[in-house]
Amino acid sequence: MGYLESDPFLGYRMLHEATSRESLQWSEIRKLERLRDIPLRQNQKNILEAFLFSCYTGLRYIDIRRIQKEHLVNGTLIVRTSKTGIVVRI
Repeated sequence: MGYLESDPFLGYRMLHEATSRESLQWSEIRKLERLRDIPLRQNQKNILEAFLFSCYTGLRYIDIRRIQKEHLVNGTLIVRTSKTGIVVRI
């Protein structure tokens, strides 16, 4: 039936590697903002705008994509994030 009689990974441990995250510098974000002044295809403009919005708000792409008019209440963007379910007010 495809059922396992025992856990095949029992006794194995996952190795963890130390990682470091880099973030964009403000000078790099300003360079991206300047791209708005050059002719871009509409899809490129949309991607650039979504990325910059993400940089300034900290929202993930999936959360930005889900934003609707009803999420804007009295000048405040209220979104429940997909990954954590936390309500974010911007």
